Amino acid sequence: MATDAPEIWIVLYLALWFLLPAGDERGRRGLLYGAAGGIVALIISGLIGVIWPVPRPFVVDPTKVHLLIHHAADASFPSDHATGSFALALGLLWGRRGWGVVGFVIAVLVMWARVFVGVHWPADVVGGMVLGLAVTGLVLLARRQLEPITAFFLKNLPRPRPSSGTRSPL
Repeated sequence: MATDAPEIWIVLYLALWFLLPAGDERGRRGLLYGAAGGIVALIISGLIGVIWPVPRPFVVDPTKVHLLIHHAADASFPSDHATGSFALALGLLWGRRGWGVVGFVIAVLVMWARVFVGVHWPADVVGGMVLGLAVTGLVLLARRQLEPITAFFLKNLPRPRPSSGTRSPL
């Protein structure tokens, strides 16, 4: 969870996109809203890191923080992993409540893992959580204004064909 969260989220989102029943427009819209919120939130997170570069725990006190994974000594606040995870989880929650709960469990595990391995302060992951939730929340509030873009992606991204009586595994 501490190192592979982006890959876990990509696999989860792609799997859901293709495994959701053909007519589950709300589920797919939730995936699109979460992805849009995640992208925008990560851009904002990167800008915050440039403007306000908080040093990582292992940089501030390498004698007390036992770094468990290799990590660059770049800006710590806010956590990109937490930002993206919570943005994506909120999109899942909006689209499919059950998968949203799974998403939030993953996001909390990512948050905890980033602190546990010594690459973030607790405030970094809480800041990332707030940023991810806020941006995806704004995307969800603006979904009517975003409808032309959403409709374009729903029409043009590949997805399963309507089934002839077979049930989706989800």
